[in-house]
Amino acid sequence: MGTLSFKDLTFYAYHGVFKEEQKIGTYFTVDLIIDTDFSKVFASDYIGDTIDYTKVYQCIKTQMEIKSNTIEHLLHRVGQMLKQEFKAKKIDLTITKHHPPFKGIPSVSVSDSF
Repeated sequence: MGTLSFKDLTFYAYHGVFKEEQKIGTYFTVDLIIDTDFSKVFASDYIGDTIDYTKVYQCIKTQMEIKSNTIEHLLHRVGQMLKQEFKAKKIDLTITKHHPPFKGIPSVSVSDSF
């Protein structure tokens, strides 16, 4: 067993309940921990025996480009898609929205395990 971690993956996207958010957009960061089995790649040193980082990034990017009203909905979509696409025992996912349209709130995050 092992873990593959992605920290501070940054995207500019258009998620939010207000029209301005979906028009102007803001920055989001994604943190991800994937529990997986490294035993095959330990022996082979072959990319096909592990999780390809670039494919993980591309899957998240694709989901970030689809507008959602809530980051909870976005979190669920990303988590389910990653769970289907990759051989993962467990996925811990956090999505942070930076500069939501409320004074005094610099960022807000949602997290879940899949």
